[in-house]
Amino acid sequence: MHRVTVLLLCALCSTLEGMRDGATTSVSFNCPSTSSVCFISGMVFTNPKETLTLTNVENKRSLSIKTGQITALRMEHCKAFQSFQKVTIGHTQLQELCINRDFVQVVAEGNRIKTIHTDPIEEQKPSRLEILKLNNNELTDAGVLCQFKALKELHLENNQLSKLDMACFSQMLQLEKLLLAGNRLNHLATTIDTLELPALTTLDLRNNTLTELDERHWAFESLATLQLAFNNLTHVTENMTRFVDLREVSLSNNNWHCEPLDALLTVLQTNFAKIVDGDSDCQGISNSTICCKEEVVPSEGELFGELAKFTELEQRYNNTNTSLLERLAEIEAEFETKLNETRLTILRSNEEEYSESEGSDDSNERQPESGQVTTGTPKDQAEAEEKDETATNPLGGRTCYRSRFGQGEKV
Repeated sequence: MHRVTVLLLCALCSTLEGMRDGATTSVSFNCPSTSSVCFISGMVFTNPKETLTLTNVENKRSLSIKTGQITALRMEHCKAFQSFQKVTIGHTQLQELCINRDFVQVVAEGNRIKTIHTDPIEEQKPSRLEILKLNNNELTDAGVLCQFKALKELHLENNQLSKLDMACFSQMLQLEKLLLAGNRLNHLATTIDTLELPALTTLDLRNNTLTELDERHWAFESLATLQLAFNNLTHVTENMTRFVDLREVSLSNNNWHCEPLDALLTVLQTNFAKIVDGDSDCQGISNSTICCKEEVVPSEGELFGELAKFTELEQRYNNTNTSLLERLAEIEAEFETKLNETRLTILRSNEEEYSESEGSDDSNERQPESGQVTTGTPKDQAEAEEKDETATNPLGGRTCYRSRFGQGEKV
């Protein structure tokens, strides 16, 4: 017992020492030996810088992580999964997922996946992935998935895709199911002349914001189920005339215009396709089980009326803009006048302060006047007075006396 305790303490000390020195730590999980599937429950792996290892994986081809908390699985972590063909990751709050080229099936539904990591593309060893289920995650871009040419099922429902180029799937010639419901798609672009998906049987576009479906470039000869409900569709470009094997279509909760809807329903009826849903409360016209509204085409008079309104609004804008510019010029002129007056006031104030300062300096330099208190002996005072008289006597410093009231007075 003591020996086991000592060993555990040593292992803990070694781990702490490695963490202190900045060394990469390793996290290991064991697969039960009694099952052909590696089941791991409660897996906690929150530091992507750590090394991940799995033990007892011999002769096991499937990995199932049921619960836990996993932040990221990057390509260096996928090395621990290289013996598996099927990988299932339950609700673990996973944000980054790695997919190596030997996986055949990956299921990671209901996580928070934003990023997909893959092997570098090598033509000599293409991906074997056939089924990929990433529904209910947080993907905003599906471009990284274009390289999986062997896909048969692609589940991307309830993500955050806002744009998608259907040309991404052009090399998936075995693709049977493409599920894109519950995203934010308002337009499906197809940047190649012809998109051939000969094996595609199911296309689900429900719960998006599509306003138009342009299927002119689609060559889906095996398409049997097309889900279009809960969008903003008003029409489809070619009324699905090329989908001769189409058997089930959902069309409810859109903004169909009646005339193109009539044409679409006629084509579907001719091809024996079934409308599998319907609108329960039509605000406009009910066409079969699908609501529609007449497309309002404005008359020539209405167009001229709208043009006149626009012209009037434009004139008002121009008048308002002119008035604002004139008022702005007046404000600028007033501001300039006030600024000049303020500058002049400050200049005058500075000049007055300067004059007062000079007068104060002259006063401080004057000699003491009579009556001021002086210091020194009578002899010193007499000599000082004599010097002053000499300095101010116009007769060259000589002292003159004249009689005044019988007494001698200096002049």
